[in-house]
Amino acid sequence: MIDISVHELHKYYGSNHVIKGVSFEIYSGEKIGLLGKNGSGKTTLFKIIAEEEDYESGNLAKAVGKKVEVLSQIPEFAEGDTVDDILRSSFAEVTRVYEAMKAIEGDGTPAVLMRYGNLMEEYERLGGYDVDFKIEKICNGMNIGDTMRANLFNLLSGGEKTRVNLARILLRDCDILLLDEPTNHLDLASLAWLESFIREFAGTVVVISHDRVFLDNVITRVIEIDEGKANFYSGNFSWFAEERQRRHAAQLEQYERQQKEIKRIEDRANGL
Repeated sequence: MIDISVHELHKYYGSNHVIKGVSFEIYSGEKIGLLGKNGSGKTTLFKIIAEEEDYESGNLAKAVGKKVEVLSQIPEFAEGDTVDDILRSSFAEVTRVYEAMKAIEGDGTPAVLMRYGNLMEEYERLGGYDVDFKIEKICNGMNIGDTMRANLFNLLSGGEKTRVNLARILLRDCDILLLDEPTNHLDLASLAWLESFIREFAGTVVVISHDRVFLDNVITRVIEIDEGKANFYSGNFSWFAEERQRRHAAQLEQYERQQKEIKRIEDRANGL
């Protein structure tokens, strides 16, 4: 099944033609590295896929009914929100059902008991009994201890905020993860944990990263954006780097052969 489809996409910044007719498809469960030199257009394309940027022409489609989560800029949270509040915001629907249950707890009338039973079923269906376990698992992996969880989010350092925001996103039940530089501010243990999480994640991942080891360990295909165009490579970063070098060498060899043939034809025409 196709999760993300991009067809003949064009994007301009004024007269600067940044994305030049890019087309590709990403299938369910793929782990994609979206790579390219600085200024190549990869970040712009990522923002278009994340629906953070518009585009002039072409088509972008994502699988109907699939939830998408994006790690890019840190969103604004309420002034008094603790780290734990931020993490639990990933379970807003569970919290809504739980609060509805608490509101009618202790009322023994038949209608209320039936309502309470229905809410309990909904709470279980949403995984309410697993919320604390999921939060503990992610916090342990991302090195977010109890002291940090009790702190106000706005008082954290930039690196700590990035780590908490990544944890918040990983807690959300989604099908497609779009991750822009997810390894920033992670220690080695957290980085290893994130690699394992992505490998085991059943959904689709599109990641921008400058961490070559991380890319080697998690991606299975590369979409390289080069001067607004897309090139495709199967395999991890090491394969991409080797194959790109081979392709460039083959292109150079073909160019040199063409130049020799052009010179031969010109020399013949000139009677040389």
